[in-house]
Amino acid sequence: MRANDLMSALSTSELLHLQNLLAAEPVGVNAIEADGFFTAIATAPKTHLPSAWIPQVIGERVHKSVEDAELLYGLLIRRYNEVVALMHQGKELAMPESASDDEIRDWCRGYIKAAAMDLDWLEDEYGWASTLPIGVLADEFDLKGEERFDGSIIEDDSVHRELFKETLADKVFDLFDYWSDTRRGAIALPDVRGHAKVGRNDPCPCGSGRKFKRCCMK
Repeated sequence: MRANDLMSALSTSELLHLQNLLAAEPVGVNAIEADGFFTAIATAPKTHLPSAWIPQVIGERVHKSVEDAELLYGLLIRRYNEVVALMHQGKELAMPESASDDEIRDWCRGYIKAAAMDLDWLEDEYGWASTLPIGVLADEFDLKGEERFDGSIIEDDSVHRELFKETLADKVFDLFDYWSDTRRGAIALPDVRGHAKVGRNDPCPCGSGRKFKRCCMK
């Protein structure tokens, strides 16, 4: 496949074919998780080559032929390029319109899976703390029983979840902008990117309402 072909958007039938291919592999991710995964790969402070992220998407798949492998890889890379283009244009997230709670959960699971691949992301206090709302929606992080900034205990996190869903796109694009200088190879401190350093006793930037030291700093 020529390089220009890899930049072409998937047709409706091709996207459906990719969805079916991923659905047939239980070890990898489904199509909605893949879109969340691609969004985080496009956002990450490091460049991750397809050779690194494709195995995370397809799992331990055994291909029937070289042609089958090339077809799947080509569809994945083209979909990834679509997601990258959307992020750079600041248009929208690659997510179904009127996505259900299950679809949002799957998308966020894919995002967290990819974000956790990048050590620079994991080790950055602000960057990783900012993924907490996405992790909550992915059912990877649980707010119940945690302490709010005012000392009260979160018994029902439904209000937090609704807020996180409403602000999901803003959070994702904020993180995309946060890592933009690093992706271009520039050395930028958090305050250069427009974010003040988070103190141990400050409210956590993830929006949970807890102190940073009792939340994402852990």
